[in-house]
Amino acid sequence: MSRILEELESAGIAFSMDYEDLIAYCKDFNPLHQLKLLKKLTPALPEVVVFPKSVDEVSKVLKIANSLGIPVYVFGGASGVIDSATPYEGGIALSTLGLDWIEIEEENRIATCGAGVVGGRLEKILNHRGFSLRHIPQSLYCSTVGGWVATASSGQFSTGYGNIEDLIVSLKVVLPNGEILEERKTPRRAGVDLKRLFVGSEGLFGVIAEVTMKFFELPKESVKLSFEYKSIESALEDAKKLLSLKPALMRIFDDEETLRYFDSEAFSTIVIFEGDGAREKGKIARSISKGREVEGYADIWLEKRFDVSDISKIGVLGFVFDTIEVSCF
Repeated sequence: MSRILEELESAGIAFSMDYEDLIAYCKDFNPLHQLKLLKKLTPALPEVVVFPKSVDEVSKVLKIANSLGIPVYVFGGASGVIDSATPYEGGIALSTLGLDWIEIEEENRIATCGAGVVGGRLEKILNHRGFSLRHIPQSLYCSTVGGWVATASSGQFSTGYGNIEDLIVSLKVVLPNGEILEERKTPRRAGVDLKRLFVGSEGLFGVIAEVTMKFFELPKESVKLSFEYKSIESALEDAKKLLSLKPALMRIFDDEETLRYFDSEAFSTIVIFEGDGAREKGKIARSISKGREVEGYADIWLEKRFDVSDISKIGVLGFVFDTIEVSCF
């Protein structure tokens, strides 16, 4: 450790060995760890936390760690839940939060961001200029751009705008040996697409340091529809037909979730159409849907969608729950 600290100090990279920082970087949001912390137990602790502020500083950290055979655990907002960031072998916890620059090219509709930019901040800045990334995961206000790439993030409006891999134009990544790999910022290219190697890699192949993504104009027209059904099968059948209209957002709720959100014991679906032709699509959706149209469910969900306070209420009782994302045909 003395060698590591000497090297970090010589390179001018900020670091901390304060106990509160070690605890802050000891885990992600895996719900099992929440129960441990309530009992004042930590799953594991890093030996030092580093706070690089540039891509070059990330490179220096990895070169130091590589030369000494020290493990590195990468932390963004630590909002993941699969335990990939817990430093079980000690070593270095590398925080990307200092990589927080945002460069917006309105003419090209692209934004280049440091990996530590928190999603909510980026969206707010874009909204102020009349734009939106339209990548809205539930963790928007506590997850980072680099984390979105590392975890193959999907957002609430992915039905219409795609997942994170559909928004990325280029990446800048620091490989484990400290080499910096940078893709050109072009809309498409021939040859190997390096982005596919790092999307969903969970930090395994390198530290995602900078991301360039496309963004969109805020839609001037929006139509929100809500339907109730007697069964989940009926809701699914309707959804298959409504997908042909290319909605920006569509969500199906089972009876328990419908009760929780909307105080109804039915099954339900909300659909949002955006942009030019949204009203016309809304009319067609009403005509082909076999569900009973109800008012206001979409607005209620939009208002409540970031509320995850149930976790703090249930965790103290000794229960654990979380979301599982399943991808299938």
